[in-house]
Amino acid sequence: MLLAQTLGHISDLAAAVTPSPAPKPIDDDKVQPGWLGLGILVAMAIAVVFLIRSMQARLRNIDVDRHRREQEARAQAEGNGAPAPIGDDEPETDKN
Repeated sequence: MLLAQTLGHISDLAAAVTPSPAPKPIDDDKVQPGWLGLGILVAMAIAVVFLIRSMQARLRNIDVDRHRREQEARAQAEGNGAPAPIGDDEPETDKN
């Protein structure tokens, strides 16, 4: 109880000593994004482009590794021990 009263007196004293200035009205004609906003936007766009390229490369590597492992397993199951050539196992049929 005593602590709460003491903190109340200290906050009253601090409020009396340091008056807060009145906020200035904002002129809508002078508020603009400026060069800093443009720079941040361009930097974020460049970062997104690099992130997308990195993601696509990683996804391609995942698919290639999985395909290669499947072919090696298929070749070992056949008994020759050599990896199968990369490509389609079956020729495409004409669907027309």
